[in-house]
Amino acid sequence: MLNDKDIPINIAKQPGKKHGLQLYIQVHKEDTLPLLTKDLGVRIVIHDPRSIPIISKNGMDVRLQDLVSISMAYSEINRLGEPWGMCAKDGQVLANNYSGDPYIQSVSYMLY
Repeated sequence: MLNDKDIPINIAKQPGKKHGLQLYIQVHKEDTLPLLTKDLGVRIVIHDPRSIPIISKNGMDVRLQDLVSISMAYSEINRLGEPWGMCAKDGQVLANNYSGDPYIQSVSYMLY
């Protein structure tokens, strides 16, 4: 994916702007591509560092001269292994089909 799975992820463990991520973005009108953009501003996507950012579905637009504060929460589900997590008919053993990559619902729709 985008980042190596062996590199640990930096996690903010306390709330507030002193402990989280701060972005200062400068946008200049002369740097835009008029054929590709309708509006002047930026699109921000906050995602798991090991997942593919789907900008069109998971982003938010920020106009010029706007001050934006974003708050988010992250939930992770870890499935239990045996004896709680092996569901199969008549004792059939299932293959491990998990890749280890995070699941993203919008990506799974694109694959089918």
